Parts: sequence; C-alpha cells; structure tokens
Amino acid sequence: AAFCTAIISGAIGLGGGTILVAILMSTELSHKTAIATHAAVQLVSNGARTVAYFQHVKWSALGLFLIGAIPTPFLVAPALVNLDKSWAQLVLGIFILFVTLTPKLKELRSISGLGLIVAGALAGGVGMVVGATGTLIAPFYMREGWSRETVIGTKALCQSSAHVVKLIAF
Repeated sequence: AAFCTAIISGAIGLGGGTILVAILMSTELSHKTAIATHAAVQLVSNGARTVAYFQHVKWSALGLFLIGAIPTPFLVAPALVNLDKSWAQLVLGIFILFVTLTPKLKELRSISGLGLIVAGALAGGVGMVVGATGTLIAPFYMREGWSRETVIGTKALCQSSAHVVKLIAF
C-alpha cells in the first residue's frame, strides 16, 4: 500500500497519503497506530521529495509553518487517547469529502505569512486525527512567483517536519 500510494503521490503530486491513511484505518490497527504508521511512511515519502527538490526549497516558509505545526499535535493528542476508531473513520470520511468537493481556496495564497502558520496548525492538529493533510494545505503553497519545484520541495519539507512532530506527540 505504501509503495502504490507513493507512486500515486509522485505521479499526481498529492493524494497518495490520503489513500494510504484510508487503507490503514480500514485494517485492525488502532487509530493511534494507523496515524503514526502513516506519519512514518509519509516522512520517508516527503523526505525523498525534499531531497529531490532541495535547491528549490523556500526555507523561510518552514519557520512560519512550524509556528503552527509544533504546538497543535500536543494540544490535540490528549483528546485522542480515548477516541473510538469508528469516530476517527467518520471524521476521515468527512475530511476526504471536504477536500474533494470544496473548491480550491485560492484566496489563501495571498495571506503569505499567516497562511503558512495556518497550514502548520492544520497539518499538526487535523493531521493527528485524519493523518493526511496534504490536499488540505496544498493551496497555501500555490504562490505567485513560486515554481512547481519550489511548491513541491517546500511543501514536502514542511510536511516532513509536521510528521516528525506528530510522531513525537504520539
């Protein structure tokens, strides 16, 4: 599943992590184990993209992203201790429908610094419940003057860092 969803992410640019977490959540794994496994797999996947696009990364974006990404997993983690897996699956289903059916939030591109902080908070907080947030935070990286390579490398670096923080929180 990890290999196939990595191919999907590589070919399309995103979505593989969402499919992977859906697969993991459909198994006998606990919610905590499924999300932590997803984070570990995606850390490798995003880490590889970071290395591939390293020269294009906008490092200033990482600092802003981490302002939101570092505290939120630790704020959300206590609420997940007794979370029933069926509730987590329901939230994941609603999340997938939300990111699939809502129009791209283009106005988020113009909220430069604040947008990246919000992206970090979403990746850290929502990511603790649903795992995959790449499709949710992608609009925050679609910026004027950023090349395709810059978007891919910077988003991959930020998501890698969010996965590390989530693993520590778990």
